[in-house]
Amino acid sequence: MHASQACSNVSHSLFAQVITPSEEGIVLDGMTIDSKGNLWIAHGEGGAIVCYNPSTGKEIQRVELPVRRPTSCTFGGPDLKTLYITTRHEGRHLDEGEEASENWGGLFSVEIPGVIGARPALYVETSQK
Repeated sequence: MHASQACSNVSHSLFAQVITPSEEGIVLDGMTIDSKGNLWIAHGEGGAIVCYNPSTGKEIQRVELPVRRPTSCTFGGPDLKTLYITTRHEGRHLDEGEEASENWGGLFSVEIPGVIGARPALYVETSQK
């Protein structure tokens, strides 16, 4: 079966529609979901991870970072209470200007009180008959 045929059988529904930030140059990048169904999105060029309510699209919470370019985020750790954040290394002008940061390209982790990541879906292979 061709991929386009498989996709035609998939039901499409809108999960969330976020209210795009008014800050110029913000790029919505990698994302994850918490246990309450809220959507956490890396704001590339905006220096933050932002949590949105998927029903209203409105911002709930913001985690400011010491770098401008987060790329993705995911919950991890034994209880899924740690939000891990990857960032992009900007090779040019790394040590120059007001946007320079020694933390570019770093991996950050933060625990946000009351926030737990969604449990991952487990894949269980069943025998085919």
